[in-house]
Amino acid sequence: MNEKNKASEFHLTGPNGEDLGIVPTKKALAMAQKLKVDLVCTSFMSSPPPCRLIGAGAARQEAQQPGSRIACPS
Repeated sequence: MNEKNKASEFHLTGPNGEDLGIVPTKKALAMAQKLKVDLVCTSFMSSPPPCRLIGAGAARQEAQQPGSRIACPS
């Protein structure tokens, strides 16, 4: 997902499940790059959209599971 989202900020959850609060898009993308993880939004119906920092392998695995609501990262 990473750069594809147009939201100005996200409600961000860290890679270990910690709540990082409302974070501007640029800062969230920088955190994802620094930690070498993907930024994955779980819903676009909320404002700001809830997103998680998640390892690329885990994101793809979750996206392939039946009934998954997570968009596969780019």
